[in-house]
Amino acid sequence: MRLLGLLLAMADLLDVSPVRARYYRTPHRLYRLDALGELHQKMHLAVKGFEIRPRRQVPSELRLVLTWRRADEQVRGLSDWLLHWLTSQWRLLAEPLKEDSSGAIRWAEPWAEVVFAPARGPQETLSDEAMLVLAAERREQRRIDRDELAERFLQVLDGGGRILFRIDSDPKLDGQKMADWCECQARRRRAPRTARLDRGPAEAKETATLVAILSEQLGVHLPAMDEEEALAELRRVIVEKATAGFVVLIAADPYDEALFEPILGALFAAPPAAGRPEICVLLTPQGAGPSEIADGEVYRLPAGPLGAEDVRRHLQQSWGYDPRGSTAVLERVEAAQLLERPGVLYDYLATHCTSWKTDEP
Repeated sequence: MRLLGLLLAMADLLDVSPVRARYYRTPHRLYRLDALGELHQKMHLAVKGFEIRPRRQVPSELRLVLTWRRADEQVRGLSDWLLHWLTSQWRLLAEPLKEDSSGAIRWAEPWAEVVFAPARGPQETLSDEAMLVLAAERREQRRIDRDELAERFLQVLDGGGRILFRIDSDPKLDGQKMADWCECQARRRRAPRTARLDRGPAEAKETATLVAILSEQLGVHLPAMDEEEALAELRRVIVEKATAGFVVLIAADPYDEALFEPILGALFAAPPAAGRPEICVLLTPQGAGPSEIADGEVYRLPAGPLGAEDVRRHLQQSWGYDPRGSTAVLERVEAAQLLERPGVLYDYLATHCTSWKTDEP
């Protein structure tokens, strides 16, 4: 009975056929889905077919072959999102199936093959809202720990408050990954206005220019004006246009205090309002930035190594490894000294935990 249950669970897991697209409609909402429901529905519609077949070289080993209807950016994103989740669940079932079947049911390595067929005829595409959900879901799948920052960010985003996050931009660390995670979570909700400002060594060095870039994303075009006028306009935009709150991400390398602190002051100049999120994520070398803001909180992401147990938990919860498997991966991570380089660790796990292959068209 246990073997039968495992077989049924595996069969249900791997059924990604287009017929399942209808599950996301109801008699009362035939043509209206929220963005997450649309994402699931159109993911199934994008599947051309799937089969579990014996591996050609070793017939006793099985492999899932998943074929998509086209190979554009949307479908590739859907494929990575789906295969990441399927792989995590497959890992939970594959070993018990092998043991309970006395080795008769085994899976090849890699266990799945993805095929992108040439597009034919009109194709269903994702709305902008569903694409934002997909981006946020993928960032969450790959996020390693930093639970304290994630929890605090979502608390303020959903419940209101004023906070500045200071994050180290060193590429060896995971600050860029967490800043991207914050941005995707904010854009997914669409309620607070979201803006991003990237400023490198060769970028604009005038406050008025940077304010104009921010204001454009917050819904107001600013004509040419001097610094004092631009900052006054930014304060007005925050009060009059960003009534549902704002999330602003500023990536600055180098960080120029004289250039950016007047902008931060303008962002947080108005009295805070209950239930309104006012969030700035500041991504700078060494996490540079102000130590306090008016009527708000400053949170600095610790710029240190990840803990071994945090990585082990990520491997088990996101990638589906059992304790033995997660220990084996963690030993390789520690041997390569990747706990001290979280930014590199992200790429390492994306390569070594994937366990599926892609056949390009």
